[in-house]
Amino acid sequence: MKVQPQEAVQVLTAAYADRLGAARVAASSGCPVIGHVGNTVPVELIVAAGAFAVQVTGAEGDTPLADTWLEGFYDPDVRAICEQALRGELRFMRALVIPRSTEPHHKLYLSLRELQRLGQAPQLPPLLLYDLPHTQDEALRCYGHSRTQALADHLGELTGQLVTEPGLRAAIHATNTVRSVQQQLQLMRQSRPAHWRGELAQMLNGAARFLAPERYAPLLAAALMTLPAHAAPRGPRLLLKGVPLGHAGLHRLVDDAGAVIVAEDDPWGTRSAWPLLRAGSDPMASVFQHYHAEVPCPRIHPRAAREAWFLQALGTVAPDGVLFHLPAPDDVHGWDYPRHRDELARRGIPHLVLREPQPNPEMLRTWLRSLG
Repeated sequence: MKVQPQEAVQVLTAAYADRLGAARVAASSGCPVIGHVGNTVPVELIVAAGAFAVQVTGAEGDTPLADTWLEGFYDPDVRAICEQALRGELRFMRALVIPRSTEPHHKLYLSLRELQRLGQAPQLPPLLLYDLPHTQDEALRCYGHSRTQALADHLGELTGQLVTEPGLRAAIHATNTVRSVQQQLQLMRQSRPAHWRGELAQMLNGAARFLAPERYAPLLAAALMTLPAHAAPRGPRLLLKGVPLGHAGLHRLVDDAGAVIVAEDDPWGTRSAWPLLRAGSDPMASVFQHYHAEVPCPRIHPRAAREAWFLQALGTVAPDGVLFHLPAPDDVHGWDYPRHRDELARRGIPHLVLREPQPNPEMLRTWLRSLG
């Protein structure tokens, strides 16, 4: 059934707001649901195992249950995911996959395991640790490939549908279709003038994490036909970098100030669309390589591989300014800032560091006026 463009926008923004809604509907119809945390869990394996893949993310609001158990240094997103688990909001899932790609996610896994052991999270689904290394080393590639195969085997056991080569190729095709339509959105954002308000683009792009690929791709394709109703402000064009933004609040603030974020160096925005997953003769190896080396992750090493996209985007996106989103308690992304600051100074590109979760609107407006 063909969906109308404006209706597609409404469906996608609703999915972005109610992030577990579509997954709950799938579970009620008998489809197994596998939750995952972060952007380095291969959703293709979940799809190939016949399950509905949904990302479990942090949500705004108080976290009284998590606060009872977690120390104050835990990241807000981790605390919010733990709160959902303790409230029983994830009980309809067959499993929750957590990668070891960042220290906060590893701490989340260990904390939830301990809460299970103590009997404090009886409604939490089984936890799977995806121990994926990101250092570009041959020994670690071999280890990571074996962990990827082990995850596929475990998912197949949970759902009763083994991950086969034909099934994995079909899943890769489905997720690549999603990435291809997302690329259209991102290129429209980066045009001159930009074609999309940052807030809406962030929501349309991010909804992919909460819908089945075969549902999301045609919805986004239809939504792209709603222009020029959502044309961006004609003010400065900004590139965003730093702690990944799982919400659209900062984009809305920039839109309201008359500027527009046209690209993000994080997995929630522009970088979720590239590259396509290249399925070669061994699709399992291709899936591993994609998540090992090609998706954004602060643990990718060497540093040059981690920073390549940002340095290239300074030329291809050609922003008028760069926003560094580095709110406390970030202790990861800020380490790269001094090098990037110096590179921007060399190129004559202004920048602003945001250290608060909710930036001061007047401070932002003042900086944007300085860009001319």
